Order: sequence, then structure tokens, then C-alpha cells
Amino acid sequence: MRVWSLFIFLIFLIVSPAFGQEVYVGPDEESSPQKIKLPFGFYNEKFGAALGAVYGLVGYPQKQSSLLAMATVGTEGSAMLFLMGKDIRISSFERMFFDMVFSFGYFG
Repeated sequence: MRVWSLFIFLIFLIVSPAFGQEVYVGPDEESSPQKIKLPFGFYNEKFGAALGAVYGLVGYPQKQSSLLAMATVGTEGSAMLFLMGKDIRISSFERMFFDMVFSFGYFG
């Protein structure tokens, strides 16, 4: 469990600049989503040899919001999926936002 806690912490550390409140705006006053893609591999007793990927977006679906997705599969039959959304504005309310976290895992 300590390995996973450290792993998740490192993922958030790598992606943490994407979760700031900065909105990147070009010279024409248009914002564009910023992306991060990071494949990775590791080995432990629950997953065996494992491969995974992280994909993050800042500025999508709204310019202040962030999305993060991570998927991992291993040779021991274990798999994990993690999804997170931050600062997503509810369309009918001007100042109401929500954050969501979804995690699903099967550990053989």
C-alpha cells in the first residue's frame, strides 16, 4: 500500500502545476487547453510488470477546470483506473463549482 501511496503522490506532484488557477491566454485573448501525457512502467508484487498512462487537461471543458485520467494494467491480472475533475462550473449557477474523484481497481 505504501508503494501506491507514494506513486499517487508522485503523479500529483508531476501534474500539480496543471492544477493551478492560471489560465493561459494568447495574444488574441483566447485560452487554449494545456495537456500532459505521461506513460510509465513499474514492477511490484500486486501488479507484476505493469504499464500505465496519465493524461491531464487544464482549460477543458471550461477554461478554469482541470481533468486527470490514469489507467494501469499488470501481468498479475491487476488493473486500476483513476479519474478526477476539478473546478467544473455548474452551467445554471454562476458561482457553483464541483470536483469529482472516481477510482476503480482490481488487484489479483
